[in-house]
Formats: sequence, structure tokens, C-alpha cells
Amino acid sequence: HRCYDEQDLGWIRWLKMLRNSGMSIEMIREFVQLSQQGNDSIEARCQILDAHRQKIRATISELEGYLHLLDQKLLFYRGLEDG
Repeated sequence: HRCYDEQDLGWIRWLKMLRNSGMSIEMIREFVQLSQQGNDSIEARCQILDAHRQKIRATISELEGYLHLLDQKLLFYRGLEDG
């Protein structure tokens, strides 16, 4: 059995969030490698996170568009039900 401390668990949660939010395993590996380099890699890590943030924002925007179309279709169908 391996024992994890709070710092390990924090890293695991952080990496899981990155993966669940769509970051590729390759980019996660790069981020981890940069993190192991210490403060000299902060700018590179920020660039990775900024790029990922932009991708998430684009996905949210696209999904909001889909949600709007679904809402419009539901209004249409409910109008037909009401006669």
C-alpha cells in the first residue's frame, strides 16, 4: 500500500481536473515536467494553463449555443402542445 500525503492528494485532484476538463495526457505530462523544474518554468506553465483556459471558454461558448437552440426547439414543441 502506498500512503499519500495532502500534497500528493492535491496533485492527484489537480491532474484529474485537468484531464476531466479536456487537457491531453501529453500536455499534462509537459505541465508536470515543467512543475518539477521549479520557479524557472512558471511562465511556460502559465502559457499551458492559459491555452487550456481558452479552449474551455470556447467549448462553453459552443455549448451555450447548443443550449439556446434546444431551448428554442422546446418552446416550439410546447407551443404545438398548447395548440
